Amino acid sequence: MSGLVYDPSRSVYYAIADDRSPAARFYTLGIDLSDGELNEGDVAFQAVTQLLDANGQPFADGSLDPEGIALTGTGTLYISSEGDANNLVDPFVRQFSLQNGQQISELPIPAKYLPTADRSTGIRNNAAFESLTLSPDQRFLYTATENALFQDGPAASLETGSLSRILKFDLSTGQPVAETVYEVEAVPNEPVPADGFATNGLVELLALDNNGTFLALERAFSAGVGNTVKLYQVNAQGALDVFRIASLFRDEPVEVDDEILDPAPFEVDPTVTKTELLDFADLGITPDNLEGIALGPVLPDGRQSLIVVSDNNFSATQTTQFLALALEFQTIPAALPVLETAYTVDDALEFDPLNILLVNDDGFEAEGIEVMYNALLAAGHTVTLVAPKQEQSGRGTLINVESIFQPTEVVEFAPGQWYVDGSPVLTTLAALDFILDGEAPDLVISGINEGENVGANIAISSGTVSAASTAIQRGIPAIAVSAATQRDENFQIDEEALTAAYDLSAETVVDLVEQLQRTYGEDLLPEGVGLNVNIPAVVEAVEGIALTRLDETGTFDLFVDHIAPGVAGLLFAPGQPLTPDAITVADSEGQNFLANFITVSAIDGDWTASNNTRVQLQNRIAAAPENPTATSLTILLTNDDGFDAEGIEAAYEALTEAGHTVILVGPKEQQSGTGTALDVDKILQPLEIVNVEGNKWFVDAGVRTTTWAGLDSVLRGERPDLVISGINEGENIGPGGAVSSGTVSAAVTALLRDVPAMAISAGVDFTDESGAATRAAYHAGADYLVTLIAQLQATQGDEADLLPAGIGLNINVPARFPEGIDGIQGTAFTNYDGVDPFIIDFGPISDTAAGLRFAPFDLPAGEPVDPTSEGGQFLSGFITVTPLDGDWSAPALERELVDQLLTAPEPELTGDSDDPAIWVHPTRPG
Repeated sequence: MSGLVYDPSRSVYYAIADDRSPAARFYTLGIDLSDGELNEGDVAFQAVTQLLDANGQPFADGSLDPEGIALTGTGTLYISSEGDANNLVDPFVRQFSLQNGQQISELPIPAKYLPTADRSTGIRNNAAFESLTLSPDQRFLYTATENALFQDGPAASLETGSLSRILKFDLSTGQPVAETVYEVEAVPNEPVPADGFATNGLVELLALDNNGTFLALERAFSAGVGNTVKLYQVNAQGALDVFRIASLFRDEPVEVDDEILDPAPFEVDPTVTKTELLDFADLGITPDNLEGIALGPVLPDGRQSLIVVSDNNFSATQTTQFLALALEFQTIPAALPVLETAYTVDDALEFDPLNILLVNDDGFEAEGIEVMYNALLAAGHTVTLVAPKQEQSGRGTLINVESIFQPTEVVEFAPGQWYVDGSPVLTTLAALDFILDGEAPDLVISGINEGENVGANIAISSGTVSAASTAIQRGIPAIAVSAATQRDENFQIDEEALTAAYDLSAETVVDLVEQLQRTYGEDLLPEGVGLNVNIPAVVEAVEGIALTRLDETGTFDLFVDHIAPGVAGLLFAPGQPLTPDAITVADSEGQNFLANFITVSAIDGDWTASNNTRVQLQNRIAAAPENPTATSLTILLTNDDGFDAEGIEAAYEALTEAGHTVILVGPKEQQSGTGTALDVDKILQPLEIVNVEGNKWFVDAGVRTTTWAGLDSVLRGERPDLVISGINEGENIGPGGAVSSGTVSAAVTALLRDVPAMAISAGVDFTDESGAATRAAYHAGADYLVTLIAQLQATQGDEADLLPAGIGLNINVPARFPEGIDGIQGTAFTNYDGVDPFIIDFGPISDTAAGLRFAPFDLPAGEPVDPTSEGGQFLSGFITVTPLDGDWSAPALERELVDQLLTAPEPELTGDSDDPAIWVHPTRPG
C-alpha cells in the first residue's frame, strides 16, 4: 500500500494499492488505537473498491501506477498515478467516487512532467507522483516528484541529492498554480555490491496547515543494505516559486572567479526548509518500504496519532508494515511568513530596439502592413518591409516551383521597403536570404492581414501564417497577426471598423513584443516557436486577450457540396458567435475568437508528431507478425502530381491487388509545390469533378479541394478507413519540404477531418535522366504500403482506426544512394532533425538576377548518422516513416512557457534598484 488517508466521519482509513493492473483498487480498513497503542489484530481490512475509468471500465493494464490518495470534504478521493516513463504513460491526479471507485474528473498536469522517449524532459521512471495531500481547508492539493525531472538535474545518488518539485493545485479553479523545490538527500548507504541499485526519494507529503507546512517522508533503499526512512517537517512559506521555470539545470559551463564550473543544477534560493524529526531506524525497528502517512484520531492522552504504512511491492521478501506514532504539535514551531519580492530590474523598463522583418500576404500596398510598419517604427524598432508584389491570400505554403532558377522581380520601392513577385513563402525566403543577405532579423512579423486566420484548418492555408512559419523553420521568432473584417448584408467590408481593428492589432503586437523582451530577453521566444494573433472585427466588443492553441474550431469551415442541383462546388459555413460563458474548451483558439477575445496561440509550423509518438509506432510495428494478413479497407487515394501520374497508378494497382477497395481522386492538373494553397477563386463556383473510369476521378482544383471533393462528393460523406496521398515524384522531408508539398498537405487535410492518412513520396536521382530510379521507388513504395497496412492492422487491437487519433505518416522512399550502397537498406521510423536531402534558398542565379535556388545535399562521408534522423536515414538508403500530427501548435511544454512569458506581471519600482529600496510585486503588494 503506497498511500493512506483517514476519514474521521467514519473512523476508517483508505489505502491505495500500488497495482498497475485492471484490478487497481483502494482498501477501506479500520485501525484500533482506542487503547493508545497499535498491536497485533488492530488493523482490519473491511472492503476493497476497484478503480474504474471515466467510462466506468477497469483501467487498462499498465495505464496507471497508483501511489497517492487524499480525501475531500465532499466524500470523494483524489488519487495520483506516477505513470510509467519507460512506456510513455503520463502521470495523473484524478478524482474518484468513494462509493464505486469511478473516475469523476482529472486535474491538468503541466507538460514539463510528461515523459519523453529521449528523456530530455519529464518524469523519471518510478520517481514521479508518489505523494498526495490536501490542505485542511480543502483549497489546495499538493503532489510532488520523488526525484528531479530529467530537465531539472540528476536523480539522487551516493554523491548528490536531487531537486524534487512540489506541485500545488488550486481546487477552486482546478489548475496548477505554483511549484516549490524540495531537496532530496543523497543516498545514505553504499549498496552491496557497490554497483547495486540505490535510490532515495520524497515518497509522501502530509499537509499540517493551510500555509505550506508539511510532514514529508523520505525513503532510501540500497541493495544489500535495506531501507533508510526519515520523517521531516517541511515549510514552504517563502520558498521560491519555480512554476514558470521549465528547467532547474544549467546546461552550459560558466566561468566564476576565473574557475570554469561544469553544467549543474541551479542554486534555488530559497527551497523549502526541512527539519529532520525522526530516523525510523532510531525506533529500534527495521523499516520496510514505508511510503504512506496519515493523521489518525487523537489518542486518549491527547496526542495526535500518525499512521505510517509500507508498500511491499507484491514481493515475498517484503511485508506490509503499519506503524503508529504520537505527535505533540506544540513541539513543532510554526513557520513565520516570509516577504517575497519580485525580481530586480533597472529603473526604466526600456529595451534595445529590434531589427524586424515585416512581411504579409496581402501585398506591399495593403493598408494592414502599412499600419504595422508605422507602429513598429514609432516604437523605435528598425523595420525592413518585404511583401509580395500582388495579393497572395489563401496561398498558404505554396512555393513557386516554376520559378526555380528563373529571374524573380525584387524591387526596393522605398528605402528599406521591397516587393517580391512571389508567394508569401518565396517572399520571406527572398527577404531572409537575399535582401537581408543572410543576416537573421531579431523577429519576423507577418501582417496585419485583412481577415482572421483562426483554427488549424484555415491557419495552415493562410499566407500570413505560412510566412511566419517559414521564419520559424529558420530558427527565427515570428508573429503572424490578422484582423477580422465586419461585413454588411451585401458582404461589403466596414472600412471604419477594419481601420480600428488594424490599430488594435498593431498596438497588441507592439505590447506583445515589449512583454517578450522583458520576460525572455533578446531571444523573445523559445527556439522554433512563434505566435498566431487574431483581432476580432469589432474593437468595442473585445472581451480581452486569451492565450489559446490552434484547434478544430474555426470561424468558418470549407467543404464540397452542391451549389445547385447536380452542380458541385466549394462551400463555406461560418462559425456561430459565442458568449464567453459558452466556451467549453478553455484554450480553444476558435471558441475564444468567436466569443470576441483577442487570441494568441503559440505555433511551430511543423506537422511532425512527437518523438513519443514515433517510439510508440516503431514499437508497434516491431511487434507485428512476420507475414501479417490484411483485411480489406476502403481507401481514398489522392496526390498532387495529377490523377494520371505514374506514382498514383503504382499505388492504386498494388493496393487493389492486395484486396483493398481503392477510390482514386486526383487533381486534373499537376499541383506540385502548391502546399496548403486554397482555391479561393472556386468558392461558390461550379467545381469540375469527373469520373474517368471505374473508381477513378479527377477534380479541377488544388490538393486540399480535391481531398474534400473525394471525401464529401465522391464518397458522399462515407468516411474511408484511410486516405493515402501519393506516390509523389520527389521526396518530401522535414517541415520545410513537407509543408510546401501538396502530397503531404492532402494527407494533413484528411487528418484535420479525423481520417487516418499517409503521404508517400519517391525520391529523385538527379543523375538518372531516364527516371528509372524513381520508377523503381514507386514500386518499392507501393509494396511497402501494402505491408505497412497489414502490420498496422495486425497490431490495431481494439482501436477503431488503423492509426492513433490525429496521427498520420509521412513516408519517403529513396531513389539515390550513397557510394557503396545500391538499394533500399530497410525501414527507419524517424523525426525531422534539420537534415534535408536538398536545399532551397533564394539568391543570385546570374550576375544580374536573383531567384529561387535548388541544390541536392549529400551526407558528409564517414560521419555517423542519427538512427532517428529523417533526412539522414533517407540519404543513407532507408525508407523513412515519420509520424505527422497535422498540427501547427507548438508542443505543450513550449506553449506553457509562452503562456507564462505573456502573463508574467510587470515589476513595480518603489525606488532606484541600486538603492536599498525593494521591488514590490504588483499583485501581492507588501
